Amino acid sequence: MNQHDGQAQCETATLDAPGVRRLCDRALWQVPRIDEDEMTTLLEQLEGHVQRLAPEVARLVAGMRDEVAESAMVSLRHADEVLDAAAPRSDAAARLQDLGVAARSLVTLVEMAGEWSKPEKTDRPTAVAAPSDTPGP
Repeated sequence: MNQHDGQAQCETATLDAPGVRRLCDRALWQVPRIDEDEMTTLLEQLEGHVQRLAPEVARLVAGMRDEVAESAMVSLRHADEVLDAAAPRSDAAARLQDLGVAARSLVTLVEMAGEWSKPEKTDRPTAVAAPSDTPGP
């Protein structure tokens, strides 16, 4: 994944991370001011982002440091739950909140994957401590 000016390059397409964040902010912080048509549009957009981001995060997990990979797995479980056909859909505001949280965590993981990757292994030998002045046993 490459990142430039808020654009993250996913395996399949360019991700408009700032655009996803704006949608998440709208879904998470402005729900009372959203009419029914906008609610439907936001639900569809966020669901689409979660559907596209989850496989990308799953692909990136193997290269993440352990503690980040564990967080990514929690985010992926949440994404699976919110996308599950059996997930409750009767409360649109609650679903919008769930999708917003899932999309926000996934987009952050995609954006930050390079910074959170495992350190590169080198074949160089590590420095060996100088022998001490005290005699050995």
